[in-house]
Amino acid sequence: MNVGTSGDFVHKQHLDADAVRVLIERGYGGLIGFSIGKIFDADTLEESVAHPLNPAPFRRNIRQSFWGGRATEFIPQAAGAEILSRLVDYAGNEIAPCCSGTFTNALGGRVAVAGYGAWNLLGHEFKYRQIHAVFRWLAADALDAEVPECRVRTKVYARTDEGSGVTAAVFNWSLEPAENLTVRLRTAQDKALLVRNRQAESMVSAVGRDGGFADFQIPVNALELVYLDTSRESFCGFT
Repeated sequence: MNVGTSGDFVHKQHLDADAVRVLIERGYGGLIGFSIGKIFDADTLEESVAHPLNPAPFRRNIRQSFWGGRATEFIPQAAGAEILSRLVDYAGNEIAPCCSGTFTNALGGRVAVAGYGAWNLLGHEFKYRQIHAVFRWLAADALDAEVPECRVRTKVYARTDEGSGVTAAVFNWSLEPAENLTVRLRTAQDKALLVRNRQAESMVSAVGRDGGFADFQIPVNALELVYLDTSRESFCGFT
């Protein structure tokens, strides 16, 4: 991460505890919205608090005694610093009121801080959904595509055209097929071409909308790459 100037904080930052510590040391603490409190090396769990970016309550354990890793308390330092989760012990008692949160700074930049297993053991379903919500917030609803579920491992790459269309490549890199996999595209269109093997296979209709996003459900075989395209349906004989 480039932290050479405060201009970096006009954009979006997702920071683990080490990054927060370095940035505070370099004088950027006022743009983060949080300071660092206590550090815990064992026996902590992350527990969500009520917040719009938490789709459902969850409690998560990264097994520090086995896998290692530190849990970091964050202390809100500015109005608008919001708490997403806290630290509790194995009995459910609170030991730190905040271990992750969000902040919009004076430059208009959006910052998310994560002090508990920021990069590992993220397969918990509700943690997965929280991360998607956080990154959608960081991007101010400008993500072109996402797969908002964690049934299978997927990668998605997307690009937009000059209109309201978007083309997304979805790769199922697990060994299990995915029936009715939800792919969310930022588009005003309610139909998309499902393309396999570089040939238009079928037209699919959106099963729902979430603001400026359309949800499509498609089958994707194990280790298969497919495309969803909302920008060129007329080119392929579909109406």
